Amino acid sequence: MMKKKKPFSWRKTILIIFGCMVAAAISAISFVLIVTSDARLDISRLTGSNIQQVEVVSDSGETITTTSTVISEAINENTKNAFIAVEDKRFKEHNGVDFKRIGGALIANIKSGKKSQGASTITQQLVKNTHLSTEKSISRKLKEIKLALEVERVMTKDEIIKAYLDKIYFGNGCIGIEEAANYYFDKSATDLTVAESALLAGLAKAPSSLEPKNHKDKALERKDLVLRLMHNQKLISDDEYETATVQELSFAYKKAKKDLYEDYVEAAKNEACSILNISREELQSTGFKIETFAQEKAFNSLKNNVLLVDGESVGSIVVDSKTGAVKAYYSTGNFNFITGKRQPGSAIKPILVYGPALEEKVVTPESFVLDSKTNFDGYEPKNAGNVYSGWISTRKALSNSKNIPAVKLLQICGIEKAKNYASKAGISFDETDTDLALALGGMTEGTTIIQLAGAYTIFPTGNYNKCCFVKRIIGLNGNVLYEHNPQNKKVFGDDTAYLVYDMMKDCAKTGTAKRLADLPFEVASKTGTVGTENGNTDCYNVSVTSSDIFVVAVTSGSNETIKANGSTTPTITAKKIMKEYYNSNPPSSAIKPKSVVEVKLDSRALEQNKLCLASEETKQYAINKLFSKNNMPTKKYQEFLTSEKVTGTSSKTTYYSIVGKNVAIPLKQRQNTDDLSAVIEQILGL
Repeated sequence: MMKKKKPFSWRKTILIIFGCMVAAAISAISFVLIVTSDARLDISRLTGSNIQQVEVVSDSGETITTTSTVISEAINENTKNAFIAVEDKRFKEHNGVDFKRIGGALIANIKSGKKSQGASTITQQLVKNTHLSTEKSISRKLKEIKLALEVERVMTKDEIIKAYLDKIYFGNGCIGIEEAANYYFDKSATDLTVAESALLAGLAKAPSSLEPKNHKDKALERKDLVLRLMHNQKLISDDEYETATVQELSFAYKKAKKDLYEDYVEAAKNEACSILNISREELQSTGFKIETFAQEKAFNSLKNNVLLVDGESVGSIVVDSKTGAVKAYYSTGNFNFITGKRQPGSAIKPILVYGPALEEKVVTPESFVLDSKTNFDGYEPKNAGNVYSGWISTRKALSNSKNIPAVKLLQICGIEKAKNYASKAGISFDETDTDLALALGGMTEGTTIIQLAGAYTIFPTGNYNKCCFVKRIIGLNGNVLYEHNPQNKKVFGDDTAYLVYDMMKDCAKTGTAKRLADLPFEVASKTGTVGTENGNTDCYNVSVTSSDIFVVAVTSGSNETIKANGSTTPTITAKKIMKEYYNSNPPSSAIKPKSVVEVKLDSRALEQNKLCLASEETKQYAINKLFSKNNMPTKKYQEFLTSEKVTGTSSKTTYYSIVGKNVAIPLKQRQNTDDLSAVIEQILGL
């Protein structure tokens, strides 16, 4: 007999569902209480009465700066409204957490399939910057919400937004609205106009990429967005909006140098934030000890010898070539050399052209290149002064910074292959950097002098070390949070790196950097000049010793022209710096690796643009030249002459190590070719 089914009970089902919901709610509440149990509100952190100081110390352990927040006396309504408009339009309505905004952001993120919108209120941002880490986790967010609700219960809206504005980072070392107003506009925060307030409100989102010193167009575009939001939210009238829109902002950049180390300290703090993945506000409010590589001797050498030129900005840096440690950085003028990218000009050639060409065995330092006007499929580069040398050795082409040979070598080596080497040395490229103008430093965005100095750490050993300011970061409890370890990343073989270094020694003796020739120690150098039809805009000297790298850059910071070129102001400055820096302890000469050998060439063959070995019988014509063991001549001059008499031309183009109009034949390929008369004619342009 079958059992009867019990009738369906809605009441029982509802009770079960309700019970589950209650259990879930209790679990959720318990979870929230547990994960937020250690979140405690410290009002003194908000009001500024207990701000932790960030201590930055030099390589010798001396404290070079401690910083704390500057508290503003008062903030006008225009400034408050600018930040409310762009950061939290319902600030005056919510109780610290905008649940309506959270719901809207959640829906938008689901629709887009990614986190495209945030929902933190000004109160939440204040709590995060002063009490919590930037870790992206549910527990951190719950703590943020708990503390934000508490803040709203004990502080007024005016007190909250003032505390918030006193702790925002505005770039260029400015913490808080008062410092920012003084630096950017030479006035107190109480006197900011609507337009000035809008610019600072826009700047706070991304100080590095929006600050007007280096990114004026982006900063003004963001300012206009803030003004539109203020107008749409009826925080300013039609007349105020029109007036603010057309106001021409005058930037003061007035903040006086606190001390010799200010630029360096700013860079070290930014690097520390990147290492710890925290904001500048958190770095400031938490308090850390940042140990750096700063050396007083190096700083004094830079400051005492930088040539001040009206209308030009000069940036100089000293880097330990074996570790990438930045010993000193100093600048004059308004350009930010740490983050600001400029065209590097010919200073890029050793990294992007000559290093790859030697590494790929396209040429040797003594190979001959035809330096003459050349059309590369529509691209017609010119040499400085429109002067061409005909056949010239690769060594002299680098030393004298000839443009045509550099473009030819890049074309033969291959742009992508050369960029790959340079990328390993820390040079970043835009996706549009794909043409031969790269050989001359023609980049879409350019490089910073930090990137340039880092790239030159590959000479003379072949190992790359990224430039760094921070040696160690120590937390409040004394625990080491970070310690620097050199990368020593291999980019070139030691033969290539040493040979390029040796070629740059010629540049410092007889080439474009010959002002360094009388220094009483070994130095390799390369200059760079960026020119337009109207004049030069940037110029460089990069000098390398066995222990350090010195970069001196001069720029207008815009498209305005400057009087200097790579051979003048930067090279003169570099010489003065190195002379003082090495006054009592000159660097030793670089050690030649075993992979590089001295080869006796026949000087008569060199006069005919041929690389031939000298023999015992012709030792009076012998001249010593450096080659890689893996890429060097193997035939003697007499053998060439015998072959030429028999065939009327060279049957083995080992004797020719030349790059003609658009053609190069590597040594290994030439050794396996029997009849290259046609190729030779093409190379020579016959």
